[in-house]
Amino acid sequence: MKLKVLIGLLLAGASLLGIGRIVGGRVGTPPSPTQQGQSLLSAQDATPVQEGVMNDRQKQHSRLFSSYKDATQGRTLHQLVLERGDIQIGRFIGNVRLPASFDMEQYLGKLSYDADLIVIGTVRDRSSNLIEDGTFTFSEHSLSAETVLKDNPAQPVQPNTTITVVRVGGKIKLLGHVVNAIDSSEKPLVTGGRYLLFLKFIPTTGAYKSLSTSLAESTFKVEGNQVTQVSDQHFPFDNGGSKDLKSLLAEIGLVLRNPHALN
Repeated sequence: MKLKVLIGLLLAGASLLGIGRIVGGRVGTPPSPTQQGQSLLSAQDATPVQEGVMNDRQKQHSRLFSSYKDATQGRTLHQLVLERGDIQIGRFIGNVRLPASFDMEQYLGKLSYDADLIVIGTVRDRSSNLIEDGTFTFSEHSLSAETVLKDNPAQPVQPNTTITVVRVGGKIKLLGHVVNAIDSSEKPLVTGGRYLLFLKFIPTTGAYKSLSTSLAESTFKVEGNQVTQVSDQHFPFDNGGSKDLKSLLAEIGLVLRNPHALN
């Protein structure tokens, strides 16, 4: 399956061009343009950062993500804020060749097999910084574990303990300007939000990283008894759909109890 990525650079404080998202031949509604000189961005929840100033753990996490020079037209975020001031930058999903069918059991089996930890929890805090080459951001989320569906034998997780979840994107304050970076295949988690996550262990730091898949979601927002996708990925809920939480947990439990479904 070949994935073409539509790259969009949205510059706050300037007149914006609307960019549609094409999925399987369908065009989504583009964002509305803003008026000339009107900023899109709020400094609320933006992490103040100073380039080159990170602890060892943050440095290791900053190296987890490849360059986003395709989204920044080869420039660093430092260069962009000097040119434009506040900026919002994104990498968007577009023109995806979809498979003829989607097997939910196979999908959950693959996710469950690849995940080191499957957990439901609430985000308590988030801190963002620059990825290693300075072309995008990443975020470290403090997640309070509520229910562990698959534990990590290398570092067992008990309910009511806190783990760190690292994801690409996030809002920072750089050189006095707000930068909001969003990858539509792995959108930011919201502080206070409750999520179901399929995670990979990062042994060198003891943190976790969201599983990456080409067309399907691995992180779900839990609201009441419904789950929805966090990203704009097409599968499994057709980007905008939802599923009953108990039903999804039953399906995950089934594949976890069936070794043949995990490989």
